[in-house]
Amino acid sequence: MKYFTLFVATTLLFTSCVSSKKYSDLQSKLEQYESSGAIAETTDKDQKMQIHGAQAQIQEMELEIRSLIEKMSEIESQQEAIQFSDMNPEQLAMAERKMMEDRHNREMNMHEQESNQEFDQMMNVNARQLQSLKTTLTGALSYYAEPQVSILDKGSRIMVLVSDKLLFNEDKSRLTAQGETFMNRLYSALKEQDDRPFKIYGMTGATQDDDLDLASAKAMMVAKNLNAKGGLKQMVAAGAQACNMSGSGRNSACDRVEFIFEYNFDQIIETTKFNGGR
Repeated sequence: MKYFTLFVATTLLFTSCVSSKKYSDLQSKLEQYESSGAIAETTDKDQKMQIHGAQAQIQEMELEIRSLIEKMSEIESQQEAIQFSDMNPEQLAMAERKMMEDRHNREMNMHEQESNQEFDQMMNVNARQLQSLKTTLTGALSYYAEPQVSILDKGSRIMVLVSDKLLFNEDKSRLTAQGETFMNRLYSALKEQDDRPFKIYGMTGATQDDDLDLASAKAMMVAKNLNAKGGLKQMVAAGAQACNMSGSGRNSACDRVEFIFEYNFDQIIETTKFNGGR
């Protein structure tokens, strides 16, 4: 009986290793979409189908691995029961305490590994989504060149810098016709990921006497324009400090509006926390 039980446990462990290898292969496949530039070569629809399909397989593998670990725990319990049959009460109590500690540590390690895997998976999803947004923005705003419009990739952050001259009239009290055109092009890109939070900063020139109220007004003007178009769920607009306070005199390059797109860290934390408590 002991040999049969041990054989079953070994077989299950081997199966678990195979599942873990499949899981790792799927994770590697997902990461290749970002590193190989496949996002830029596929349609948004095809990309989402590929990502969702791989995520579903990963979740299935996680459930399979968890089930195998539970079966192995049951077999270990049977082995322990056979082992305990020859013990006196004191030895039995010590062995039971040790068994409970080992099981607790094993469950905690498994929980930590699952949380780390889920966190990494959410980070990878956000990275792919952000790169997809950058591709969409680059296409939608390809009409413009620097210094009118700049798109900067900072890894976990994409920045779109837009000159005031492109957006506003001379006293910056309203959007011009070309400013409206830009906003329409920007909106066409943003609605592809309408649930992604982003920030709008109105920037000022490099002098201490710049009116930060005007900077805030610029950000609010742009935010209201986007909000009127509908569909964008999360945005924050604010006036920012002068972008270059170290220089002397006015730096006209600082007269701009910045759009900041980052990883959705709130979603990552909430998702990991929710799944970790199941």
